[in-house]
Amino acid sequence: MRQRFFLPFCLISLLAACGSQTSLPSDQAASSGQLKATASEALAEAAPAKPAVFDFSADPIGAFTERMLPHAAEAAEHLGVDPELIIAHAGLESGWGKKPILLPDGRNSHNLFSVKAYSNWDGDTVKVRTTEYEGGRRVKKVETFRAYTSYEEAFADYARLLKQNGRYSKALGQGDNAQGFARGLQKGGYATDPRYVSKFANVARKVARASDKLSA
Repeated sequence: MRQRFFLPFCLISLLAACGSQTSLPSDQAASSGQLKATASEALAEAAPAKPAVFDFSADPIGAFTERMLPHAAEAAEHLGVDPELIIAHAGLESGWGKKPILLPDGRNSHNLFSVKAYSNWDGDTVKVRTTEYEGGRRVKKVETFRAYTSYEEAFADYARLLKQNGRYSKALGQGDNAQGFARGLQKGGYATDPRYVSKFANVARKVARASDKLSA
């Protein structure tokens, strides 16, 4: 009789022992999980905040307008035009900043207005293949452009160029007249595209809408 009950009792004891052993890993896993969560929270708090980046993919015109508005406002005061027209000119020439003129080493020239460098320019320059219109026909040419160290410097030089060069006198004091400003630029030789005025006016309307959204 003793042998009949001995084996089941051993089995029961063995199962109980196994059950108590299998419960340990779950307790340890829970404790380990808590430690990992605490460590992750500590690392997250210690990590430096990421710098703000303009989201050009979501709204390239709005992002460009917001970024360049402070520089454009100062230039506009010297030229007697609305800042939106200055931004429109920069956006038209640079593809909203997505087609920058780059130096040979890959650095940005900050030349948003495609200002060319002639003999009277003693700053840095960069040669770029560009499209001009001669006799109404598109011609590919390699031209020399000015290079700046910042957008602030680029806007200041742009305003100085238009104000001091008599060729662009018709572009000054145009207020919010996009077509009048564009005609003045084209008459002074700034642009050779025969459709420049209509293109400029269309871009200016887009900037005006983006500016309205920013001020809303």
